[in-house]
Amino acid sequence: MGVGPTAATAPGPGVGVVRAWWRAHTPRPPLGKRLDALYTVAISVAILGALLYGTASSALGSVVTPTTLPDWGPAVMLVALVATAAWGTWQGPVVFAPADVGFLLGAPLSRRALASGRLVRGLALAAGGGALVGALVLIGLGGHGRSVTAATAAGLIVGTALCGVLGVAGAAHVQCSARWSRAAQVALWACGPVAAGMVVLAHSGAAGRAVVLWSGPWGWAVTPAAGVATPRALVALAALAALTAAAAVTAARAFGWCPTERHAVRAQAREGAVASMGAFDARTARLALREAGGPATVRRGLRLAPPRRATLAVPWRDAVAATRAPARTLAAVLLAAGGAALAVAEAQRPAAVAVAGLGTYLAGALLVEPLRLEIDRPDTHRLLLLPPLGTVLAGHAVVPMLVATVAATIGAAPAGALRAHDGAPVAAAAVVVVPAIVLCAALSARRGGRVPISVLSTASAGDPTGGGGILLAWLAAWPAGAAAIAAIAVSIVARAASPPSALPVVVGLAAVAGAALSSALRGTHEPDD
Repeated sequence: MGVGPTAATAPGPGVGVVRAWWRAHTPRPPLGKRLDALYTVAISVAILGALLYGTASSALGSVVTPTTLPDWGPAVMLVALVATAAWGTWQGPVVFAPADVGFLLGAPLSRRALASGRLVRGLALAAGGGALVGALVLIGLGGHGRSVTAATAAGLIVGTALCGVLGVAGAAHVQCSARWSRAAQVALWACGPVAAGMVVLAHSGAAGRAVVLWSGPWGWAVTPAAGVATPRALVALAALAALTAAAAVTAARAFGWCPTERHAVRAQAREGAVASMGAFDARTARLALREAGGPATVRRGLRLAPPRRATLAVPWRDAVAATRAPARTLAAVLLAAGGAALAVAEAQRPAAVAVAGLGTYLAGALLVEPLRLEIDRPDTHRLLLLPPLGTVLAGHAVVPMLVATVAATIGAAPAGALRAHDGAPVAAAAVVVVPAIVLCAALSARRGGRVPISVLSTASAGDPTGGGGILLAWLAAWPAGAAAIAAIAVSIVARAASPPSALPVVVGLAAVAGAALSSALRGTHEPDD
């Protein structure tokens, strides 16, 4: 592109002069058009806000309570902060158009000034999104006739808004630095098990809850609504505000030396992802964004002897792939272990067990990446393998089920030992459903990340919401199924009068569900059919 990795140093007009010239020579939209856009936004917010409030007040009142918020709030905030910061690996708050990378970043203009407007907008949107999350939490806290003081409401909204700004500021640092990007990816894989451990520690007693609340900004944000005295809550918010301000200031400075290449790959990735999402092709969009994270590191892996039976060829390939991508495999192991431990520790709460099931589902989604590659090129198996495509896809689920089951056993065993009388049956129930949950992830991956035309036509024709309801139901079907399988199985054992006698029922149900899901995965038709 003819531009260097750092900002140009030749003298020239400032960014303010260029923007003033652009505003003077570019006609603004007519007043009527702007008012129409504001009217549309206001009406949409009013309608959706009323629906959201009704749904939140009825659904969150039983989930978000003064008891569950101190236990779960810091863990959820930790995952949200790390995920937002890791977003900078693939995009970030400041992304230029491909043409702007060549023209603006190659001009003698301050890169910090060029990025300031986009960064401020990103931080403002993050603050608004965080405040909205805080408002939803307050709706749950005030449900079922409970009262929330004005000081608690203000403190929680301020804390979640500051956390949103902190997460986007972290994403800006990750966007500008390869070192920060590597650290964010490691933190992303580790935050799930750490969050599960935080929930277990907070659930252990007042001392553990205090440690979790004061362990970092993820706990400081929810301190005002966690039953902490007002002076301590103010100290926590002050510390969070100071940390957020420092992160935002240093993020603005980081764009002064952000290399052009990092801006260029993100601009190209966004362009490809937007084009793919316009065609409802999430898989291609994901691959386009993945390119912005840099080339994947391919390791040599373990030397596994080739199998002598043709039926073991696919599992052998998956085992080799797992050893050549140790970061992905380790992340899946941690997620499965953390999900099982959380399911056992919170067995009396079906909503918590459902969240744990989603963690196991994510572990399976990471492990079935070879299946996705098979779906990307469905004709490849014909060159090397004789079985039909359905049999090949079922073979790709063997290694993920084994790895996830072993990891879940490792996580559920110590959590079950901490339970008084039903630890072993509950731990066994949390483990026996893992293969069925992994099969849910495999069936989701079998879709190829693309919405079928039949779903789009059905959604647009018969959905009173305009197609959004059917589309969201189609997208959430398999994750919801995995969460339901985990919640039902663990709840049956945990709530039974005799947990050991209820365990065979759960084992039978898990076997039936696994057989049905495996049959559905194996029943895939050939692409030409």
